[in-house]
Amino acid sequence: MSICELLITHGANANMKNNDNWSPIHIAARKGQEKGIQTIIRINQMVKDQGHTETVFDLNVVGGVQSWTALHLAAHGGHF
Repeated sequence: MSICELLITHGANANMKNNDNWSPIHIAARKGQEKGIQTIIRINQMVKDQGHTETVFDLNVVGGVQSWTALHLAAHGGHF
């Protein structure tokens, strides 16, 4: 959680994709990392509360060859 906040506050691209075209939220959803998803939502809310209009993590970003969202991956993996 702390590392994520540190990276975001220093300008890291939260939606950058890896070689398989997955962003950090996809990887967290695919592995069922609830704390990771909670951190992402908390950071987005923190940015919104500070009056910024941009979203740090795009919760609807598509990735992979299937163009799936994080919700698709979570459901496919049985992570409700």
